[in-house]
Amino acid sequence: MEQITYTILSLENKESLFKALKEVDEETGAHDPRSSDEGLWNWNYLDLPLKNSVTCVANHGENIIGFYHLPIFEAKIGDKLCKLGHVQSVGVLQKYRKNKVFQNLANFANLEADKQVDILYAFPNEKSIHTFIKYCKFEFVAELPMYILPLKSKNLISSVVSLFGIQNLLGSIFDSFFKIFKKKLSNNQTVFHLDEINEEVEDLFLKFGKEYKVAILRNKEYLNWRYRDVRKAKYSFFGLKTGENLVAVVVIREEDFLSNKGYVVMDVAFNTIEDLQALLLNIDQESLDEQGSFMLLSGNFNNMKDVIKSGFIRVPSFMVPRKLNFLVRWIKSPVDNQKFSLSSYLVTLGDWDVF
Repeated sequence: MEQITYTILSLENKESLFKALKEVDEETGAHDPRSSDEGLWNWNYLDLPLKNSVTCVANHGENIIGFYHLPIFEAKIGDKLCKLGHVQSVGVLQKYRKNKVFQNLANFANLEADKQVDILYAFPNEKSIHTFIKYCKFEFVAELPMYILPLKSKNLISSVVSLFGIQNLLGSIFDSFFKIFKKKLSNNQTVFHLDEINEEVEDLFLKFGKEYKVAILRNKEYLNWRYRDVRKAKYSFFGLKTGENLVAVVVIREEDFLSNKGYVVMDVAFNTIEDLQALLLNIDQESLDEQGSFMLLSGNFNNMKDVIKSGFIRVPSFMVPRKLNFLVRWIKSPVDNQKFSLSSYLVTLGDWDVF
């Protein structure tokens, strides 16, 4: 039997990689045709702002049997610009999963990443989290909270249970309750659709990121790459102005959940949590392609829990279908040699590769 080897991917061997990506996708039941889309792969790992990623593979003979992707981003740690690696798209063919292939591949990839980055992020699922912690020296920071704002309660209830029409009555009652949180904008406030990422938008995101000890640098180049020059999905930018000043921006994409169309908040930047609340509650749904039944928010930013004042409900952990387990691994010592708590990190769903 030929020995299993671990190497950095040669671009000449991409065809074998895409074959492995497709096979793992089918084995896990993900059925996501985007997983082996070459254009999307190029965008994710070759065309990113720093034009740099660590892509490592496990080989059995001439065939790739496992993969481990680590795109690299410019980040701010304290007051210094550093490099952050984000663990994405990892997998091993089913027949090799009992041979410690994933463990060995992860160790190899992390050693390669150590040469280039200061910190690694990861959002592993429940099946692989123990491998990241036990063998790859990642530290568990937190399970990120998830909040949902019902917009059409009847649709959400009907997708879970049929109550002989009672769900329509309950939906109307719940929707009437949530309308209590709907706040009118003040006379000098306006909500609008952003057609471009200009310097004003960039400045707000950079200012917002400075409030955290660790944050990906959300400059114009990053925002355009992540949300504009992308085949992955359609994203919409909305802004809130108070007078002539831009005070809040959100990035939203449409997503299906429980047979319902909904809006997922991918990224945020704002001056105060009240500015964010005003923006989220006054986005004109007609500006989006579909009428959504809910708005979903997850991640970590200052005063995030205060969104419950806007009608958002904290989703109990046991009801979250895919928990966002946030792990980090420091390659270089944190600022002042201290371990950072969750409040030190700016994390949004835009940092998670699934959306």
